Amino acid sequence: RKVATLEPPYRAPLGTSGDPADIVIFGDSRAAEWPLQALQTHGRVVNAGIPGEVTASMVSRLSTDVIPWQADWVVLVAGINDLVAQSLIDEQERTARFAATVQAFDMMLETLVGEQVQVIIVLVTPPLQIDPMRWLAWGGGIEDSVTELNGHLVTQCARQPQLHCVDALEAFAATGPGWQPRVRRDALHYSAVGYEALNREVGLVLRGGA
Repeated sequence: RKVATLEPPYRAPLGTSGDPADIVIFGDSRAAEWPLQALQTHGRVVNAGIPGEVTASMVSRLSTDVIPWQADWVVLVAGINDLVAQSLIDEQERTARFAATVQAFDMMLETLVGEQVQVIIVLVTPPLQIDPMRWLAWGGGIEDSVTELNGHLVTQCARQPQLHCVDALEAFAATGPGWQPRVRRDALHYSAVGYEALNREVGLVLRGGA
C-alpha cells in the first residue's frame, strides 16, 4: 500500500561531479536505462535516472541531481510508476494521487523553466503487450490515466517555448508495422530498438534548438 499511495521512498541523491553537462537524462528506470551514445554528438550527457522513481521524489532530486549540472537541456522521462501504482487503489484515492502526479510534473517544469533549461518531455507510454495476469493486477484504467497525463503535458508544451514534447508511441510506430514486440524489453521497459527511435526524435529537438 505504501507503493500504491506513492509515498516517495528515500533516495540517496546521485549528486554531481566533474564538469558541467550539456544534457541530463532525468527520471525513472526508463531514464536510467537510456543509452547515451547517440546523444553525445550534442554534447556531454549525464544520466540521473533512478529505477522505481515516482514524481514526488523526483521533485526533491532536482536540486541535487539536475540543477547543479548547469545543463542546457533536460530529457524528462517519468510518470509510469505513478500511474501503475495508482491503478492498484480505489477510484477516489486514485483521483487525488493523479492530481498529485500532475502537480509534481508542474513543479519540476516550473523549476527547470526558471533555471532557463530547455526541457524535452518524453510522453508516458502505457505498458506494452501486458501479460494477462499482470493486467488483472494493474487494471485497465491505466491507459486512460496515461492519455490524461499526456494531454496535460502537451498543453504545457504548447504554452511554454522552453518545453518540448516527444511522443514515444509515434516514434515507436514510425519503425514500421508490428512495432510493439521490437520496442519493448518487457511491459514497462524499452528495447534497444525503442531507444533508437527515441534518440532520433530527441535528436531532432536538440538540433532544432541548437
